[in-house]
Formats: sequence, C-alpha cells, structure tokens
Amino acid sequence: MLAERAMSLVRESRYGDAAGVLAEVAVPASRFPEDDARLLEVRRQIGELEVGVGDVDKARVTLTDLRNDLTRLYGLDHGATIRVSELLASLS
Repeated sequence: MLAERAMSLVRESRYGDAAGVLAEVAVPASRFPEDDARLLEVRRQIGELEVGVGDVDKARVTLTDLRNDLTRLYGLDHGATIRVSELLASLS
C-alpha cells in the first residue's frame, strides 16, 4: 500500500520521497465514499505523514477533521477516535 511505503520513507528520514508518495495516496482515496473505513484509515495515515514531514499545522487540521468524523460515526469511546485524539494531543 502506498501509505505504508510513505511511512517507511519517513522512518528512513526520506521526507521528500514520502511527500511524493503522500500525493499518490490522496488521489486514489478520493474514489471512496466519505465515510468508508478505508478512507478514514488513509486520512489517519496522511495526518501521521504530515507530522513526519514536519507539517504539524496541516496535520492538526487533517487529524481534527478526521476526529470529528470518527466521533460522528463511532463515538468518543471508539478505538479509532481515541487513537486520533491521542495523536492530536501529542501535537500540543
């Protein structure tokens, strides 16, 4: 999966390459319905990649929007919502 490849590049500190892969991930993700679990996961991975490449402000927006959607769909106590909330808290 492209998102996994991008995360691997971030771990290797190859941020420019990871940003290119991130762009590849964003385009196919748009073909899924807004509330599709696969798209929600891709959005989380994008937020993590944004953190990894140092774009914390953009990651905060991505992850806040995602947390709002997860809360609407699953509630505050769902594992995915909690994970994204913890990611956001770590950015503060």
